[in-house]
Order: sequence, then C-alpha cells, then structure tokens
Amino acid sequence: MNTADKIAGWVSVLLSNPVVGMVFGYTMGLSETQSAWGFSDQGIAVLSALFLGIFPYVGALVYFLAGKTDIYVSKREQRPALFLVAAPPMIFGALYFYVRGLPILSSLLLLMLVESLILLVITTRWKISIHVSGLTFPLTVIWVRDGITALVGFLLLPVLMWARVRTGAHSWAQVLASALLSGVMTYYGAVTFLPSLK
Repeated sequence: MNTADKIAGWVSVLLSNPVVGMVFGYTMGLSETQSAWGFSDQGIAVLSALFLGIFPYVGALVYFLAGKTDIYVSKREQRPALFLVAAPPMIFGALYFYVRGLPILSSLLLLMLVESLILLVITTRWKISIHVSGLTFPLTVIWVRDGITALVGFLLLPVLMWARVRTGAHSWAQVLASALLSGVMTYYGAVTFLPSLK
C-alpha cells in the first residue's frame, strides 16, 4: 500500500459518519442547551453525540464484529437493512430531545431520518456515498447557522471525496451526487423546516 492509499484510508476513518456525527452532536448539544437553559449541559451533549454519531451505526458495527462485512459495509446489497436499523434510534432521540425542550436537536434527528430514508431508496439501486453525505449534513447545518465557520469545514469535503474514490469505495459520480443531494436536502430542510437554526 502506497502513501496515498494510506492517507485515503486514514481520511476515511477520521471523517467517517460516527466520528463526524459525534463531534457535531456534542457541539450542537452544548450550543442548544446554552441557548435554551442558559448553561451548556455536558450530559445532553454526550447524548446528542450518541444519537447523531453512534446509535445510527450500531447495525454496521454488529455486522462488522460478526464478520459479515468490512467496517464500511462496502457491499451495497447489505446497506438497506442497516438504514432500517438506524431509524428507531433517530426517532427515539428526536422524541427525547423534543420532550426535553430542545427542538433543534429533535429537528436535526428528524431531518437526518428523512435524508436516511431517501438515501435508502437510492442505495437499493446505486451505491451513493454515505461518508460524503455524513460530512455534508453537519457542514450545511453549520453553514445555515454561521456561514464563515462552515467554510473551513467545507475544505474537508473534496478531501473526503478523493479518499473515497482513492480507496475504490466509490466513483466520482457517486461522491459528487452524495454531496449535492445531501447539501440540497439539508439546506432546504434547515431553512424551511428548522427556522430556529437561522
């Protein structure tokens, strides 16, 4: 394995959905509790990190530990079932945060659920990049809230696209389509249905 392949592998790990989702969820948990309650609640931040970063991908981890797939679930045919397994934690998390009076976290999980279901339909026919979608989602939300902050993050997007193509996981068409689709869905959802994000 040459240096470029190793770099692509590490980028794929560091910018994977659980890692990105945990960081995003944790910071959003701190931000919303500060706005809603006047202090940053560490417990909510950790729960937010789990619901946005870990729980939706437990099915993939179970598949991997059982030896049924690689850590990225590279076979398209195995992915649809994992989308369905990811739905209940998103629904439960959305309800939990709604009851706790945290509408942004609740709405983000519902938006994530809707996007996941759309990606599920596409995945039954075409291997769109979940990695790229998983990075585009939080970056777009951050952009809606504070465009300047997101600009730095968006520089990571072409790096991740290159890594996913370099590892042979996706074609350029698949990563570009994922970024475009996720960006449009998230932006539309955040601006239209989540006015509290603006």
